[in-house]
Amino acid sequence: MANATHARIVGKLLRAIQLSLVVIACTASSGLSANWSLFIDAEEGIQFLAIGTPEKRRLDGPEAVKIIWHFEYLEDGTNGYVEATRLKQASFADLDVVRDAADLQLGLEQSGKTKVARQRRVTVAGVSAIEFSTTSRTSKGATWHGVTRMFVVGNTLFTIGVTASTVARLEEQPIQVFLNSFKRLR
Repeated sequence: MANATHARIVGKLLRAIQLSLVVIACTASSGLSANWSLFIDAEEGIQFLAIGTPEKRRLDGPEAVKIIWHFEYLEDGTNGYVEATRLKQASFADLDVVRDAADLQLGLEQSGKTKVARQRRVTVAGVSAIEFSTTSRTSKGATWHGVTRMFVVGNTLFTIGVTASTVARLEEQPIQVFLNSFKRLR
């Protein structure tokens, strides 16, 4: 029974990952320069560094509610997001992002455009997380690199991600500070 419940949760999670990848890919570029500041969403009880004021979208699907904060693009196209996913009829209590990393990786790679190059265990806001380093091909044939971190706090699966045109860009201090800036306020 626990395995069946776990399989349903992972299936719902994979569909939620697909939906968020589509939303992020469809968000238009603004081309604005970097202006990092601390963003606080008091309603959701979180804070993180962002460029400008992030656009907040709520997607209320049949199985999950997803909130995505997507911030403005840097001049070179580098962009990032934070998202929160809450299941309506189940919980993430059985999801261990490190143990279930293979299932999460399948969700990231399901479109066929993204490949996970590396994964590692990290800590975000004092919680165990899984980090994926990815490469993606655009419809125009360009290669983009990304870092995606996933972790569970309470009944919420959080994902923090950033994409850039080079791996070196992802290793720069402002990007690393963003990836480590997430905090729960309650």
